[in-house]
Amino acid sequence: MGIMAGEVVVRLLFPRGRASYIPDPRAYYTLKPGFEGSLISAGKVSHIYVNALGLRGPAISRDSGKPILLCIGDSFVFGAGVDEDETFSADLNKSLNGRYIVANGGVVGYNLSQYYWRLASVGGELRPSVVILGVFANDWEDLGYSTYLADRGGNLVIAPGSMRAADFNTGGIQESWEDIAKKRRGKALQWAITHSRLIEIIHMRIFYFLIAGRNAENGGVSPGSWQRLGVLTRNLLQGPIKPEMARIWENGFELIESMDAVTKGWGGRLVVMYIPFEDEISRPELDVLHDLLIQSLEQRKIPAIDLLPLFRADKEPNKLFLPVDGHFSIAGHRAVAASIEKFLATVH
Repeated sequence: MGIMAGEVVVRLLFPRGRASYIPDPRAYYTLKPGFEGSLISAGKVSHIYVNALGLRGPAISRDSGKPILLCIGDSFVFGAGVDEDETFSADLNKSLNGRYIVANGGVVGYNLSQYYWRLASVGGELRPSVVILGVFANDWEDLGYSTYLADRGGNLVIAPGSMRAADFNTGGIQESWEDIAKKRRGKALQWAITHSRLIEIIHMRIFYFLIAGRNAENGGVSPGSWQRLGVLTRNLLQGPIKPEMARIWENGFELIESMDAVTKGWGGRLVVMYIPFEDEISRPELDVLHDLLIQSLEQRKIPAIDLLPLFRADKEPNKLFLPVDGHFSIAGHRAVAASIEKFLATVH
């Protein structure tokens, strides 16, 4: 579903749609079924449609007789910064030629415990033959809780008791570009950004230009990637894993094992897909969580799609990510879709 020229003009000049998220009794928040609007990432407007099942993308037909492939994950799986027909879920729907109905179950900001509840609810209803679980470095944060909550306006705000909130309050993490941006906005500018897509885009374009060369002080890692490293990886980089961090790791991996068992319960197959962040592509020393995860999956014979070596082998890996923002670009989504399709060809 691309954006027509007339739609672009309307979305730039008039207030944007709100209430894209609603509270959820188990996962704290989820996508609002039937929501249609636009979001912005890296200064780029992207069209968002949420179907009746609370999944991004067109309606899912459960009576077609075709097997369903469900993708679960956070903003990388959801497709922050790209349109409906540019996500890797949409690419798979095209490339698999009807062999599967591909459903996009990604939700911005989710962690491993929220993935479990997402799978239990949506997966239990669709009973997919294959579940692709996209795992990211900071998915071990706030297990049993949530980094974000939905406010009354349907927007996400940082949860006061989350690890990320605590990190910022104690100075344990560098500022992300989002937080730096908010500090540089006055009340009038913030109001204008909230109510006008045109002003928001102009502001973000200027801001990205200003921040593009800024790195966090810790090892030259960019602000966004320093945040995305997650508390577990940041501790692993400091030496032997601490007891409290070991418990966080074990709790997170137990959730992956539980999702594997749930999927097998209806005759499906769980496949864990490791999603790297941009700085990780050029810095092997940041692979500590990746290596631990891949080794653990192999020991428990849980299938895995490892995007890290595939992205490193790309001739222009920086083009797989949106500038500064760090989510997958259109090229990145295509590469992910190709990797999943290649995996499916080896197991069927």
